[in-house]
Amino acid sequence: MRSRRGKIVKCSSCGKEIYRMQCHLKQNVTFYCSYKCMGKGKVKKHTSLKCNLCGKNYRIRPSVYKWANIRGHKNNFCSRECSRKYPRPKKHKDRKINDKGYILVYFPKHPRPIGNVYVYEHRRVMELYLGRFLEKDEHVHHINGDKQDNRLENLKLTEPHSHAGEHYKHRKLNVLGQLI
Repeated sequence: MRSRRGKIVKCSSCGKEIYRMQCHLKQNVTFYCSYKCMGKGKVKKHTSLKCNLCGKNYRIRPSVYKWANIRGHKNNFCSRECSRKYPRPKKHKDRKINDKGYILVYFPKHPRPIGNVYVYEHRRVMELYLGRFLEKDEHVHHINGDKQDNRLENLKLTEPHSHAGEHYKHRKLNVLGQLI
């Protein structure tokens, strides 16, 4: 007679002892004695949350809660009605700073906006002072070099070639005459 090469393990749901073959033990899974026990063991409890609008407690399935966290949802609502009534923030900011350090202002009606809705603040300040939109070949220079100082006293209207010369004056050279 062949010897058994498995082990006796306990059912994860009811604790009854059952035999499992060695190859199944390597898979590192939970064991159940019947489909009934497997159904009981795999049921996860609902997660309780509090509605952000009305404060009512409600329950959701664990899978829904998991995906809400993965997608980064911070608002929890008990119903669609509460979700619709919740005040949402503006989809745009009135002012923001781009990666080059310039301030952009929300102005969707501009003839040459950046990203369809934003305009450089220093250009907008100069346009308001002049009473007209700037042309493509008109540049605005920050006199003190601070890109976020958009006071009218700090701005100067220039042409492209003279604007580049203004920046070249302020560059530092090392001992060999190379730009630092």
